[in-house]
Parts: sequence; structure tokens; C-alpha cells
Amino acid sequence: MEQHPDKTFVGRIERGFTFLGYWITEKGVTGVAPSTWEAFQERVARLYEQNAPQEEILRRIGQYVRRWQRWVLSGLGDDRSKFEWPDVTGPFYFPLTTLQR
Repeated sequence: MEQHPDKTFVGRIERGFTFLGYWITEKGVTGVAPSTWEAFQERVARLYEQNAPQEEILRRIGQYVRRWQRWVLSGLGDDRSKFEWPDVTGPFYFPLTTLQR
């Protein structure tokens, strides 16, 4: 067995790690990884900046957010109470300070 050259870190599970977009600790999946939050925010920003009527932009963003939330919930299993959605402080801004680790 050989470590993949792109592997960034090998360490203890107590520190947590990212796998398939989720943040995993010894307690299991506890939320979405920081890089996943960043990618989500970037995608929403790109959708918002498209050259289309405002109603169409909002429809596309709404569809994307609903699909993304469904994906997040599918990875949390039965105990969804361990994850908190971020506070929305602007039209499409989800601050990274609300990450659950």
C-alpha cells in the first residue's frame, strides 16, 4: 500500500479531517468541511453574478441551495441535530465562522 502523492496530511482522527466534503471527527460526520463551505459560497456568488433577469437568477440560486442542502443532510445520517445551518447575514452570504467542528 502506498500513500497518494496528493494526500496532504496523515494524523489522528481527534483533530478531524475532510472526506467527501464533510468534516469528520471521532464523533462521526459533524458538518461540512471548510473547503466545501467556501466552494458553496463561490458557486452562489457566480450564480448571482450571471447576466440574466433577477427572477431567473434567484430561481437558479434557490434550486442550487435546495439541492446542496439535500446533499448535506444525506451525509449526516439520522442525527441531523449535530449540524447547524449557518446564519444568513446578507442575501447570499454564509459566514464561515458558523462552521461546526
